[in-house]
Amino acid sequence: MLKKNNTDKKMLKTHFFFLVLFLTTVGLLTFVLYLLSCVFFSTSIDEELQVERGYAFESGFSSFSDARDTFDIKFYLVAVLFFDL
Repeated sequence: MLKKNNTDKKMLKTHFFFLVLFLTTVGLLTFVLYLLSCVFFSTSIDEELQVERGYAFESGFSSFSDARDTFDIKFYLVAVLFFDL
């Protein structure tokens, strides 16, 4: 049976320390970036969304109509031709 000497224990502690340091750093960095994004970008995104809601989509449909409205088959044909070629 092999005996673990003192250097193996020190190496294991060193690896464990760097693993914990890495995970702590990643966690803190993630938290700080999340807080910064909430503070700096939350109001500007909400204002942009309010302005954009009044406009129609690229397809020409209104953004305040029912999502299940029917529309002309020509739209499907153009889409199939565009994406199929």
